[in-house]
Amino acid sequence: MQDAKQTRGPLAGLKMPYTSNRKLIEVNASSISTAELNQYFAYYQSFRPGPADLLLRDAVKALLPMKVLADKYSDDLPAMQQQINEALEKVRNGADWSSVVAEYSDDGEAENPEGKYVFGRERAVQPFDRLAHSGRIGQIHGPFLTVYGYHFLEILDYQRGETGAKDQTTVRHVLVMYPDLKKRDAAGDDIRGYIKAMVASAKVKVLERGSEALLGPPTRK
Repeated sequence: MQDAKQTRGPLAGLKMPYTSNRKLIEVNASSISTAELNQYFAYYQSFRPGPADLLLRDAVKALLPMKVLADKYSDDLPAMQQQINEALEKVRNGADWSSVVAEYSDDGEAENPEGKYVFGRERAVQPFDRLAHSGRIGQIHGPFLTVYGYHFLEILDYQRGETGAKDQTTVRHVLVMYPDLKKRDAAGDDIRGYIKAMVASAKVKVLERGSEALLGPPTRK
């Protein structure tokens, strides 16, 4: 009998689209690898199985914003990484989550002192969504980058739904945000609109013939 509190792993015997790791898509000065696409393909198949080409398009769509912002703000990443590592070290050494969130986290949307959220599949940006639905209760994932900056999260609870698409996770997290995004957010700017514009203006190139469909209309809206 399956544990209703256990996240769903990859489907048994699932065949990956790519058998070797290599750069497949250039995104400005960054890139998307086949290993990353395999990772998201396996995640999507675990709760909404479908044709490989469509799921790979979804993977590219999920990864593009993160790659674009990481490239644009590459100079900020070392200092941000130092901050998130300091915060994570304090948590791992037993510090109270609320105090760490208050000192380090730039998440202005959390309505509680621990940065806690309860949400279903594909309600958060990647890879926050994927990691929040992967692993065991009590597991800490991170640090990892999203379109907003560096995070780490802890899975606090998990509830399997009637189907994988209806699963719900409870996590708490810390976010060290890109400084420019933090300033824009504080000024009341439309951060999501700004990010969408950055992605639309990015230089994106597929490196292998036959893979151009990954950037088709379903991926880049």
